[in-house]
This record gives sequence, C-alpha cells and structure tokens, in this order.
Amino acid sequence: MDIDRWNDVFVCCSGSFRLERALSGSYDHLNIHSNDVSVYSAAIGGLATGQPIDVTFRDKLAFVNEIVDGKSDVERVAAVLVGCEMSRYARATTQYNRRHFAYYQNHFGEIMSRAAERVEKSLETMRVSSYFGGDWRLHTQEAVKKNAGILAFPPFFKGDYEAQFKFIEDNLKWDAPAYDLYDPSQLREIARGLEDQGATFCILTDQVWDDKEPVLKYQAGRKVPHYCYANTPKSSYLRKSSKADAFRYKVIDPDKLTADSKVEIVVADSGKLNFIKDVYLATSIVHSSGMGNYLVYVDGALVGAIIYDESPTTRSAYGARTLYLLSDVTISGRAKLSKLVAMLATSRSLVGPLERKMLKRYDRIVTTARSKHPVSMKYRGIFKKLSRREDEAAGGYVIQYAADLVDQTPQEIYQTWWGKYGPEAGQAGNSN
Repeated sequence: MDIDRWNDVFVCCSGSFRLERALSGSYDHLNIHSNDVSVYSAAIGGLATGQPIDVTFRDKLAFVNEIVDGKSDVERVAAVLVGCEMSRYARATTQYNRRHFAYYQNHFGEIMSRAAERVEKSLETMRVSSYFGGDWRLHTQEAVKKNAGILAFPPFFKGDYEAQFKFIEDNLKWDAPAYDLYDPSQLREIARGLEDQGATFCILTDQVWDDKEPVLKYQAGRKVPHYCYANTPKSSYLRKSSKADAFRYKVIDPDKLTADSKVEIVVADSGKLNFIKDVYLATSIVHSSGMGNYLVYVDGALVGAIIYDESPTTRSAYGARTLYLLSDVTISGRAKLSKLVAMLATSRSLVGPLERKMLKRYDRIVTTARSKHPVSMKYRGIFKKLSRREDEAAGGYVIQYAADLVDQTPQEIYQTWWGKYGPEAGQAGNSN
C-alpha cells in the first residue's frame, strides 16, 4: 500500500481527525475526504471545509445559546466540543459528577474560549478536502468509484458511537445524518466486498479473522492488540518501539543543588526515555512509550524523565480531562528528587503541547504506584490517593494517585519543592 501514489484518500470514522492531521503533515499532494456521523466530528469537519453546521442547544445545554450568540464559527464549534466533554458528568449520580457539571455551566464561556484557541491551532495543521456526514460504508463506495485509497477505523462495539454521544445528541438540535447502525460482526463481510471490488484499503480493528492475516499487529504494552487488514499479502508484528538509544548526560549531584538552581524540561524521543527506564526502573516493569516524553535537568544535570499518555480506562474512570502519567522516573534516590519530578509533572506548561495535539484540555493527571507499603512516599503530600488494592502476587499494593494541573512554571515548582523538601527545609534523605 503506497500512499505516495494516491491522489485521494477516504478516511472512514474520522473521530477527532488524528489520521487527517497525520496525513496532512506527510502527504502534501493528497486530497483527504473525511467522514463520521457524530456532531463532534461534523462540527470540526464542517469548519475545516468551510461549511460550518448549524446547531441549536436545548434542554440541559439551552444556556449555551446565549453564550454563543454572535460568536464566530470557531467559537460555536468549540461550544459543541465542550458540550461533548460535559457528557462525562451528565449523570448526576455522584457528588463528583454534579460538582464538575456545575463547574462547566458556571465557566462555560471561559472553557469555550480556550477550546476555540485549540481548534484554531489544530486547523492550521489539518487539511480536509471534503467531509461526508453519513454511513462509513457508503463512504467506502465513493472511494471505490474514484479509485481512491480507504483508511477505516470503525467502532469496536455495536452502538459505541450512539452511547458515547447520547447526551450531546439529546441536548442540541442539528441536521443529523441518517445511517444504519453498524454491527462490528459484519466487518469481515464488508472487507470481502472491498476486496471483490479491487479497492485499496486499510482497516484497523480489534478482530482476528480466521481467513485473512493482518498486515500489522500493533500492541502497546499491556493494551489490547489492534490489527490492521489491507489488500496486500505482507504481514508483520509491531509493538510500540522499545529501542533504547543511549546518550551522554551529567548525573545530578543533590549536594550541589541551591535555591537558585535552574530547571530545564526538554522534549525527548522515546528511544532516550527507554534508555533511562532500562537503567533506572525495576526490570519487572513492562515499559510502554507515551505520547508526551520529557527529560528533566537541573543546572544542566539529568534528574529524571516524565512520560504522559492517553488511557481509555483513565478517561472512563476519572473523566475526559484526565491525562495518565505513565512514568516519572528519577535517576537518584537521594534528596527527595522523586518528589521534585512528580511535582514537575503537574505543570500545565508540559501538558500544553499535548492539549493542542489532542484538541482537548486536561485538568488533572492520574498515575499508578506499586509499593511494598500502603502509601507511596514519593506521592505522599503532593498527590491525592484515589484507590488502593493489594497485589498478592507481588506482595505489595497498587495505588492510584491524582493531582490537579497547576499554572506554575517548572522553575516555580522547583522553588516550592525547595522550600518544602530541599536541604534547608531539613527534609533531605532517601525517598521511595
């Protein structure tokens, strides 16, 4: 499958347009035709193609109409996206949900403005030639007619889209497309039909087919495998790269730290992060790459690394604005440097690039600690404990911690750490 030879590509089930952004950055010549059925995608797709959709908010979101009155198309699209975020807290069954839903109501205008900024930045790097709101199977047939490539990422579960967007669909009015409910059990037959028509396609799914080998198996750490099927005989197996790239660095000497030491956070590739994890993390830990990788330096010496990632489990349990802190490794166990790295991970300045990439705003980070003790001393006092369970096999505990993101710079966070845990605070010593 040689995308360089395509003139047109039909993306089926565009979602948040990640494929479109990737294609736009790599293939300048390609005409990208997007598709989906949700109002979320329709709002973005309409804006990207210069045909914004008309939306009227109602019922629980009726208050939004006054806020968006006279606003730009970008701001109105942002309002739809924020409304989608609110669906996470729409079921007023817990105090947590009620409190967060009320926060969105009371600060909707501010949240919408920030979302509008992210939408504008995202559109700068995304190119969409056309958008079709409707059944993705019909979209494939248009691709066949044009002898175009097909990239499809259909839902893994029947009714998945409908459940995901029920709140927003119930609380706004728009010209929603008609389509037949997709059943994933039909996917193999759909692929056979494309094969019979000689279509060039690539379909990503969680299914294993008895009569066709995937061209790619993709698995990240412990996550569920994804399989890529295409009309090509080649096949392969892929995990997120675990290649470790050694690099030169100066090791931090905690005794040389001062109140005026300078902090620097540097974006790093996964190879360097894998090298650090291989050296300083327990060998029993399964390493996974993340979507945001940083190295932490103080006075030019390496202190540790921070890795963020998106986690469906985390979003489901703690809301759409929760980012998973995959790792916050420290290369020295002295002087409570582990607390410094964990505190630096809460800086919004590190998360900002990921927000622009994902077209969303994060409010908090969640991480998992494995400890021989009921409490992890690294996170004690700086993160809030969410849950804890015994891990009988490992003889310890698995603890979930969370922390709100802060607007402090890394340097300001260092000053806070220095005052609470630095040598002059009388807190120097080993930490877990």
